[in-house]
Amino acid sequence: MAKKRGKRGANSYLNDFHLNVSGEYVYEGELYALEDKSQHTAKKKKFWVLTALLTAVSIAGGCLPAPGMSNCFYVILPYLGELTCSLLVAWAAVRLGANWSAVREYRYERSVPVLPRRAAAAAVFAALGAAAEIVFLAVAAEERHLPWGAVYLLLKAVGVFAAWEIRRFFLASNWGKVSDDSVC
Repeated sequence: MAKKRGKRGANSYLNDFHLNVSGEYVYEGELYALEDKSQHTAKKKKFWVLTALLTAVSIAGGCLPAPGMSNCFYVILPYLGELTCSLLVAWAAVRLGANWSAVREYRYERSVPVLPRRAAAAAVFAALGAAAEIVFLAVAAEERHLPWGAVYLLLKAVGVFAAWEIRRFFLASNWGKVSDDSVC
């Protein structure tokens, strides 16, 4: 009799769920946790604040009547890259969840390893957007647009800072496998 094969590919994590005696699905895969238990909640709060800040300044940059944002492709393209990357960082943060003492393997693999790269990409796109805005202000902007340009540049600076701090946090954090006995 042939052995039943499990799922492969994107849904392979479903192999870690099995029916128990009462007919409920139980997760039997690996669990991961942030190893540094000191100031655990403070680190999570800082991460969530930085993620919200990055997402908010990315969205706010598109809502401003900044010079170049309405008709200049070399200002708009870096903004779209920054917005996409910041939303991907926020999505990975949501997938990671709030309980970092027992993160399921499939959630860990789709959030923790990719967060530094996504945050770095958001920082690079924000820096490119600031450079493009400076070029636009130097070449084509009128004097009445300078205050909005300054606000836009400030938002880009805050976006670079928030994204780089998220990247630095996840590169410095140590995650490890935990046993079912140590999970609360």
